[in-house]
Amino acid sequence: NGWKSRALENFVNEFNPDIVWLEGSPLPLMNKVQLYVLKLAGKPASIFIQDDIYSFESCTSLAGRIYKVLLRKSFRKVIGRCKNVFVISPKMKREYDDIFHIESTVITKGIDLNGLPEVIRHPHNPIRLVYMGQVIYGRIFSLIELARAVKRINEDGVKVQLSVYTNNVIESELKKQLLCSEEIRLLPPVPYSEVAGVIADNDVVVYVESFEPQFSKIARLSFSTKITDYLSSGKCIFAVGPGDVAPVEYLIEEDAAIAVTSMDDIETALRGLSYRKVIDYAARARDCAVRNHSKTLIDGKVAECLNSIV
Repeated sequence: NGWKSRALENFVNEFNPDIVWLEGSPLPLMNKVQLYVLKLAGKPASIFIQDDIYSFESCTSLAGRIYKVLLRKSFRKVIGRCKNVFVISPKMKREYDDIFHIESTVITKGIDLNGLPEVIRHPHNPIRLVYMGQVIYGRIFSLIELARAVKRINEDGVKVQLSVYTNNVIESELKKQLLCSEEIRLLPPVPYSEVAGVIADNDVVVYVESFEPQFSKIARLSFSTKITDYLSSGKCIFAVGPGDVAPVEYLIEEDAAIAVTSMDDIETALRGLSYRKVIDYAARARDCAVRNHSKTLIDGKVAECLNSIV
């Protein structure tokens, strides 16, 4: 308890917050700190939860389940002190509302609608697919299966290309499997300021999750900021992953992407990538961005909730 210092107490008292904003933490110690700050401040609290902190489904080992027992106890105390609960995905809202008997609010990264690009009108020939992001947590295997489908489709003429941008080190054998065709490129990551430019040079943005249970269960309630970037890109989204993982489930519910929920269906879905379909799903993704993720909408939700408890 060395963190229980006079300096911390003085900081909270001098700052004198109107609201204490908490992060849904996977650390019992952090939850203990948050409870202490709430006691010092004596003010209402809001919490933002971005990962599955409470469910045992995200545990992949016995040690993980034992740890989760301790975490659940501390987390329940924290959430019980909060007037507002913000969550990162509709799936998380449904589960956590039922568990904690609350009415949480879904918030994601907001999109400036004034900066939305036009929907793609003239896809390249061949159609260009791009994946940008991490390949850890089993995502590399979904990408490898996608790459194999690209190779088979191009056997009688090049119809699609795939570019993968990642900062993860890929084992040599897995890299060999990924780069199974000349139409697949593995590239280093680019600065965030250049991401929009790379996406603009392609026709379809790829989103993947792992089908391996030990990984998919960890990610099942989360919602990557990449999703809102993709929705607002003016491009078609090609999503691969289990249908019960929050981002894939959301894209299916909103009909905002070409979604593949089985490894066996990747090639069939890829063969169905006509110019008309690419343009159609680019428009659907953009409509979803406008409907659910505008910065004005998200900021308004947060402001309304915070103002209600001040």
